[in-house]
Amino acid sequence: MTTLTRRARRWMQGVFPGWWVLTGAVAVQLLPAGFLLSAYGAYVVVVQAEFGWSATAFAAAFSLQQVATGLLGPLHGWLLQRFGPVRIIRVGLLVFAGGMVLLSQVGSYTGFVLALLIAAIGSSFGGFLSTNTVVVHWFERRRSLGLALIQTGISAGGLLVPL
Repeated sequence: MTTLTRRARRWMQGVFPGWWVLTGAVAVQLLPAGFLLSAYGAYVVVVQAEFGWSATAFAAAFSLQQVATGLLGPLHGWLLQRFGPVRIIRVGLLVFAGGMVLLSQVGSYTGFVLALLIAAIGSSFGGFLSTNTVVVHWFERRRSLGLALIQTGISAGGLLVPL
């Protein structure tokens, strides 16, 4: 074992594990925010140039996505209580990835809306409510700081859009 590894292990032993959980939660927040929510405008430009759909069609698809994720709230809460946030995040991120793959293969407006809805459902299950639940379970003393820091994942996701 190298000296660097020993130093790193000693340093990590003194760090509250909740901070590592928070770091992971920020990364999980970053994915849906960066690849779906903030990047929607970038997708619209490319897809509109290829298919010629109207701005109204894209606004309707985005609105439908937001309504669907809002209506999932009660089911999402029940699933979190029943199965725990870690399982829900895993499944949600897999569904999100599947929706993004489908979004790359879109050939019709219906396919676009369905792929967007699948990605939105996965984003919802793998995102905000689930990650906040994890952070709330880990933090008691510094809960408000943890919840504030987790939101940086959403902001950092917006920085991915230009890439």
